Amino acid sequence: MDQVITPAACRSPVTLPTAAIRPRTTFVDQTSGAVISSTVIDPADGGPYASVSTFRRTTLGDCATVTVAGRTGGKPYTVTQLTTELPLVATGVPQAVAVRRTTLTQLASTPPERDTASIALLETRDAVIQLVATGGPIDTAVLQQAIDATAAKMR
Repeated sequence: MDQVITPAACRSPVTLPTAAIRPRTTFVDQTSGAVISSTVIDPADGGPYASVSTFRRTTLGDCATVTVAGRTGGKPYTVTQLTTELPLVATGVPQAVAVRRTTLTQLASTPPERDTASIALLETRDAVIQLVATGGPIDTAVLQQAIDATAAKMR
């Protein structure tokens, strides 16, 4: 299965092999149904979430729109990720970024499926805290509340 990534320079660094065993907390926004999970990431593991600067480089700027095309089971697919930075603030945390990522997935001639997630990274000297909001409409105010609570614990 060959994949073509456009732009090629936006090929994501290695994924985190131990992400499934990282400390994680999950919250559900009762109003929208959005799920917000918080995960602690060790920067030594590398990967696109190892630091705010790496995340910015691999998801924003020239990499804000990335398309992956290939074939699976003999059928062509296209996955396009569109990422925009959100104007959220992590008070007292020197390195932080928040984005909204929309993923459009199309297999063969079926209509594309759309998935939207909001992602925030807050970086300390020893770890990166990743907040991911998925499911239902993602309310920016709810994500900001999660960032505020996380930032307060990091200070």
